[in-house]
Amino acid sequence: MTTYKARVLDKAGGEYNTRVGVFRSIGDQDELVGEYIRHYSSFYNTFFHFKSNGLDLALYSPEYSATRILALPECVDLGGEEPKGSGFCPVEFFVPSYVEIVTLSNYTDPRRSRRNNPNDEELLTQYSTWEYPDRTTGSTIKAESHSCPVTPRLYYPFGFVAGCIWGDESTWKVQYLDLSRAAEGIVLRDDRFGYIELPSGMSLAQAVEMDDFGDDPNEDYSYQVAIAVRRTFDIRDGRNIYRGG
Repeated sequence: MTTYKARVLDKAGGEYNTRVGVFRSIGDQDELVGEYIRHYSSFYNTFFHFKSNGLDLALYSPEYSATRILALPECVDLGGEEPKGSGFCPVEFFVPSYVEIVTLSNYTDPRRSRRNNPNDEELLTQYSTWEYPDRTTGSTIKAESHSCPVTPRLYYPFGFVAGCIWGDESTWKVQYLDLSRAAEGIVLRDDRFGYIELPSGMSLAQAVEMDDFGDDPNEDYSYQVAIAVRRTFDIRDGRNIYRGG
């Protein structure tokens, strides 16, 4: 499976210019396919590879106050937000993914389901066996099943960004990214979740839980995500301290 990642190569003339290399990874091999300049001293986690309409793309932030789309492997900027001094400054991106799974067993009909944000091990066929008593005969029945992905890793048409507005950088805030037109170089950001802070030491991927997301388009729970957030309380009366603007 081919993936793309980025890492800092060196400083590119001046304290606030960082030269970032983009690498194509196949197995254990990394190949440098391009580079870009990030006009900020810290890289953070401002590169995230995903697919849209069959194209390899990445969310990235060449300017500290803009989220943009990079075409891969060409490393061509497709478009996105324009930088501005009072803009939202990304520090981390996350685009959720899924695979379709078929489970076959010796006791039920084949069942198709969805596995959200699978790790590498979950992209492989999973085997399981167990035993249970037959209520009629009292004998032991051996059950077997295996689950195998029937699609490659697919990506939802939305994502998340953590970052801050200048002057409010004590914690990272989480906002929503509409990526339905990412292949056209269009990304839309909004704060539909309100003012929510990412817990310290937790990545966006760890904070976003999507266990049942997408299971049944006719059910409300299929559109729900759980996001771990940081909240501040006054210990004297339990009052929630709202720190938003």
